[in-house]
Amino acid sequence: MPELATPPRPAPALAIEHLSYAYPHLRHASDPYSGSDACRALCDVSLTLAPGEFVLLAGRSACGKTTLLRAAAGLVPHFHGGEIEGSVAVAGLDAIASGPGDLAAAVGYVAQDPETQIVSTTVAAEISLPLEMRNFAPAARARAVEEVALALAIPDLLERTVDTLSGGELQRVALAATLVTRPRLVLLDEPTSQLDPVAGDELIWLLRRLNEEWGVAVLLAEHRLERCLAAADRVVAMDKGAICFDGSPREFLAWAQETDAALETPAARLFSLAGIEPLPVGVRDARAILARHGR
Repeated sequence: MPELATPPRPAPALAIEHLSYAYPHLRHASDPYSGSDACRALCDVSLTLAPGEFVLLAGRSACGKTTLLRAAAGLVPHFHGGEIEGSVAVAGLDAIASGPGDLAAAVGYVAQDPETQIVSTTVAAEISLPLEMRNFAPAARARAVEEVALALAIPDLLERTVDTLSGGELQRVALAATLVTRPRLVLLDEPTSQLDPVAGDELIWLLRRLNEEWGVAVLLAEHRLERCLAAADRVVAMDKGAICFDGSPREFLAWAQETDAALETPAARLFSLAGIEPLPVGVRDARAILARHGR
């Protein structure tokens, strides 16, 4: 019998190899440190995300998380300038050669402050805008807007003006405008920073559900790790522009306990002080661990 052809494997959602980058204001010819790691925002970063993977990006402030997301979105160096080395590919597209416009169908980026991304007057117009820019027919636009609004539980907001929305509602609208084109990869920079704990938790689990149902890969940068660890498949931690950890959420907690206590979650710190193992990645996990210990 003839051998069946093996279907081609899909390209990684994100493939970064030996990426180094410096913003233009950090590079000066008269600077004796110019060209050294001291002035680089990213230093020899290599990272791969499989299709449909949910990865949490952790680290202290100014460690390089936002710059890494900008590079994956094509904003670095095309929008911010600077000098870059290495390679960045999104769904097989060269992000350095292509730029953000060409990458828009493959990757979506949600900034920390959603107000900076909203440009339309009404919610429906804002979500529809990416489709208009790609010349989708009106019927296709209407159908796609309705689908993503239902998925994000915001159909009742479609006729609202954006200046009447709360912070949580604005965040969902920005996410809807990002997802309406069905990108392979979604990048989020601290999406819960302006949300209360309940709204923040709802947003993270909404992202996880869309990740599972739509198969979209997620790279999420967050400081509030206790909200995100249970939803993540993997955690990548950064320090001084370089990756210092890459592993499972539970492995990350053990690493943080030994390496950087500032990245420990409150629950993990409590369990560690009580001498209870393993460290919990979320509330449900904590309850299960306590039950196994008869507590």
